[in-house]
Amino acid sequence: MRSNLVRLVLVAAAALALGAVPVFATVSSSGQPLNYLPAGHTLTADPSSVETATNSLVSQNGEFHLRVFSERIQLDQQAQLNVDQGTATATIWSRSDASGVYRGRYDATTLRMQTDGNLVLRTGSGHVLWASNTVGTGTQNYIALSSGGDLYMFTSAHREVWSSGTSGIFLPSGESLFSGQTLGDRRGDQFPGWVESTLSMRADGNLVYACGGKILWQSHTFSPGAYVTMQSDGNLVVYSLGTSRRALWASHTVNRYPFTYLDSAQMKLLSPQGDTQWAAGLPTDNACS
Repeated sequence: MRSNLVRLVLVAAAALALGAVPVFATVSSSGQPLNYLPAGHTLTADPSSVETATNSLVSQNGEFHLRVFSERIQLDQQAQLNVDQGTATATIWSRSDASGVYRGRYDATTLRMQTDGNLVLRTGSGHVLWASNTVGTGTQNYIALSSGGDLYMFTSAHREVWSSGTSGIFLPSGESLFSGQTLGDRRGDQFPGWVESTLSMRADGNLVYACGGKILWQSHTFSPGAYVTMQSDGNLVVYSLGTSRRALWASHTVNRYPFTYLDSAQMKLLSPQGDTQWAAGLPTDNACS
């Protein structure tokens, strides 16, 4: 599946470079979800619990999953811990019927990338549950689910006209957060009283956890270009950039539990079973709420 997606993305990139309208496959040859939805095409909710090419998009790295349900669209991060321990899953974005009328009812709800440039979630009877409000931005717009967890809408000239503004909240074992990158819980516009939390690897080398822009924890590692790694030995470490690769800060959780992962929303290191291995000492599990 992924090799096919890589080829399709390269073909689209070449077309864009030549100023042509990108041509996408609209049916997955493997029957598995694709990572994009072209203009004029639809995802449709069904009563099945199975993720399919007709009801879902999946990022190219397999970590982010967008699915259409009868009353909502939902974007989840499914961070792979290891083969035996499965995944850590969290919803990072969703849109639904604000009135609540259609919640909990099965309907053949559709998410359609319309040829007027608007992305619309609509019930089978035609009731609009949500829209991106991008009418008039292009006739060949498409949406693409990135491997960083953001859902983008592009024109045929590859100009971004809308995005969900999302990223993952988990940093799984073996992955890193590099200078300028951020993990964030950005559900504040969906749930009353929920304040945005972010964990940012700043350009000055400081790892910073903030709620609504207010810093609640930081590593105090001021070394430009530094990055943080969730090591496979269970230790979270901020390293300096360059061949010296000095450890500037660490959670000191080496070999406490393999396949430990970072939940940036709570600022905790968790075992695959959910046991806390380290915490930043915030006042509550969700200090931003």
